[in-house]
Amino acid sequence: MASASEDGTRQLGRDIAMALSRGVIHLKGDLGSGKSVLARAMIRQLCEDDALEVPSPTFSLVQSYAAAARHGGGEIVHADLYRIGDPSECGELGLASPEPDALVIVEWPENGAGELMPADVEIAIAEQTEDRPECRSIEISGKEEAVAAIARSLAIRTFLDTRWEKGVRRSKLQGDASTRSYETVTAGGEARILMNAPRQADGPAIRDGKPYSQIAHLAEDVSAFAGVAAILEEAGLAVPRLYACDLTDGLILLENLGSGLIIDENRVPIRARYLSSAGVLAAFHQNPVVTEHWLENGAIHRVPSYDRGALMIEAELLLDWYLPRFRGQPATPSERDDFLVIWNALIDLLENSEKRLCMRDFHSPNIIWCAERQDTDRVGLIDFQDAVIGPSA
Repeated sequence: MASASEDGTRQLGRDIAMALSRGVIHLKGDLGSGKSVLARAMIRQLCEDDALEVPSPTFSLVQSYAAAARHGGGEIVHADLYRIGDPSECGELGLASPEPDALVIVEWPENGAGELMPADVEIAIAEQTEDRPECRSIEISGKEEAVAAIARSLAIRTFLDTRWEKGVRRSKLQGDASTRSYETVTAGGEARILMNAPRQADGPAIRDGKPYSQIAHLAEDVSAFAGVAAILEEAGLAVPRLYACDLTDGLILLENLGSGLIIDENRVPIRARYLSSAGVLAAFHQNPVVTEHWLENGAIHRVPSYDRGALMIEAELLLDWYLPRFRGQPATPSERDDFLVIWNALIDLLENSEKRLCMRDFHSPNIIWCAERQDTDRVGLIDFQDAVIGPSA
């Protein structure tokens, strides 16, 4: 890849830092090629401090920093081996066997050959042309997982460049219990949310040749989020606006609903906000049931049925995880049989019940209180992609 300026190199460093918070990175290049520029940008991004003093460790050889909690909170080690006398000094500097959770950035790694921890990622920087000395040619190689993470981060950058604007600043945002990740992205004083949710490979088959996600009807790509968002919005619920979607690559640029909660600092429900949330849900269930939505790519998202298979496999989590954890031993075969008989009988009662769109994760972490809005629009909803059509009760 190419960097047209120091600013471009800094942005690349920030994007790499969004992908890697641990491991060993070797930076190669001649004097003045931009190794320290790249390293400094990475460190500031990981520490979430654009003004952080990051001196070149040319004379100190090693400088250490603490990453921000959202980047793992581990140690960042920045080393420059230009002036070491012998590769054996790497051991004394702690570079031969760094801490597992540390991120180690090494300039001039060739001077420590044979003594350094092998690189997870190697970045080679070179001047591109004599007539444009500010331009750099940058080559990234290394272990498959680390390089893939960087490639994904650069794909996010391309998405933001083309679907919003260039130079968007990115910062990590706490995600949920899924494989999805989120970022706060900012440009021109406006903050939006970036959802990063590439389609996941199916897990192991656990029943009838299907993985858990398919049996439980969990969303496997961002099409479900886009489809359910449209259904809820058409019903008058407050969901984030979708500014841009790449349904194939699993990227969505969303409205930022803010950070308002329906619980207080002690995690106690705020009564009025809980009642408003319940009122929104009750009003929603008075609407006609909508089960599908046309997506921008021409596909149709069909909300799956909360069928017996999905209900049972979720109920069985109690047997498989809760019971062994709190009783210290798994359910006996007879206990399991009794449990399944009881639940199957209960599910039988639901066959002819009223069916509605059910949001399985309608609870405090996924309800944003939008205090500046009015009436039911104050109840902002997120994380609704696993919605199913099931019993309204």
